[in-house]
Amino acid sequence: PELHKLSGPAQTAIKVAVTYPYLSGAVKQGDVVLLDDGRISLMVTRVPNDNEVFTQVIEGGTLVNNKGVNLPGCHVELPHLTPKDVEDIQFGISKNVEYIAHSFTRSATGINQVRELPGVVETGVHIIAKIESQEGLDNFANILKVSDGIMVARGDLGVEIPLERVCSVQKRLVASCNAVGKPVIVATELLDSMIHHPRPTRAEASDVANAVYDGADCVMLSGETAVGKYPVEAIQVMTRICKEAELDVTSSLRAMVSEGDGLAQQNNNNRRGWALMPGVRGEGSVLRDAFAKAAIVAARETKADMIIVISRTGLTINALAKFFNSVPIMVLSTSSHVCQQVKLHRGVTPYLVHSLERQSCVPRAISKATELGLVGPGSRVLLLTGKDDMIANRLETFVVGEHVSISPLPPLLEDTL
Repeated sequence: PELHKLSGPAQTAIKVAVTYPYLSGAVKQGDVVLLDDGRISLMVTRVPNDNEVFTQVIEGGTLVNNKGVNLPGCHVELPHLTPKDVEDIQFGISKNVEYIAHSFTRSATGINQVRELPGVVETGVHIIAKIESQEGLDNFANILKVSDGIMVARGDLGVEIPLERVCSVQKRLVASCNAVGKPVIVATELLDSMIHHPRPTRAEASDVANAVYDGADCVMLSGETAVGKYPVEAIQVMTRICKEAELDVTSSLRAMVSEGDGLAQQNNNNRRGWALMPGVRGEGSVLRDAFAKAAIVAARETKADMIIVISRTGLTINALAKFFNSVPIMVLSTSSHVCQQVKLHRGVTPYLVHSLERQSCVPRAISKATELGLVGPGSRVLLLTGKDDMIANRLETFVVGEHVSISPLPPLLEDTL
């Protein structure tokens, strides 16, 4: 199909070809068509046939090849997976990727279709749903249930919904992910000015910090590192902002939600007054959640410096993540895949070990934690484990140097963060 843009005093028609074959059926007179992340705005004037759409330029600009087309408020008939998507996923599986991000997730069907591809379940690949449209917001509760994490993709989302709604929607999406213990990534335009400049704006710095305060597990750069002039500097700036924000969170917000009834109210996960997305409930394994909550309470009451979790699957980390812990967590696993995947959770340090036997892995974990500066002699540590971490049902505490000795790592064994 072709877009005919009428521009200039003489209303000169300019043809622009698009790859979406159902454009003429998706729009009608008066609809808005946005190009290049909304930088160019068009209004549909007429749709004469199945191959042409005539528009009037509302806000013009320079258009180059391969830019996106957004149709706010219009139902878009697109497959959840294209043949290129399937090819890319199979390539990723062959390279042992830990996560796959599914773009423009509109319903749970898209995530389920990814999971049904050969090798996805077998290799334990986790799937991140990118929320980028009103349809994705409308179906968010079901999307969250079947996905392993969420990306708040503010670029297209800010074009698909009114700009003034983006901030509140971001906060509700983050709170909803926190409620079920699934990692959430805030992405797009966090340090956008650093594509061209060596320093971000003050507003951008605040944007990054506020994502941390809201409870985001990750913040993500895109254009800043993909095409920007200062990719290394952008990463360095973002790191400094996140570290400073984490200090504030640790000393204030996390302490506040750990006080008395604050922890009990976290079952509703309305920690900062933001309502969850419609249909989202903080559901999970009652027993696993109970022991995770007990670990958080014990960490507060005993003034522990670290929690060690022995985990085969990483599921216990999801339970702990619901309660926004204020101390570092070290996850011990024999699976390199699990170790890589739990990195997406904030405050978690994974440690690959060769055995989950307590007498073997715990002293090694203490040695590594000491090396990283997480604990030292006299530090109190909580240990959360169980016969099978599908039901973590054992919680104990010890003091470094008294019950567990700190010794150098054996030189012949490799341990990986």
